[in-house]
Amino acid sequence: MNPIQRRKKIKELLVANGKADIDQLVESLDVSHMTIRRDLALLEAENQVIRTHGGAILHKSLIKETPYARKEVEELQAKKSHCERSRCFN
Repeated sequence: MNPIQRRKKIKELLVANGKADIDQLVESLDVSHMTIRRDLALLEAENQVIRTHGGAILHKSLIKETPYARKEVEELQAKKSHCERSRCFN
């Protein structure tokens, strides 16, 4: 398996499982720990994965925080709607 195919397989395993540790990748791909570490470093440099202690997760699998200004408006609307139904007082 060439490096491009191996990195593609790493990404596929991450998509399937959400995360992977180095030992799992070594066993699945039958390569050395150092090879996996180099592949993960390259994928991290390309912003495709985020390295964790002993493994990696997909870059897009991080929780995306809603901007405060947007939450403030949405929550205010929800609160007003709730108060109108239950006759709350501020």
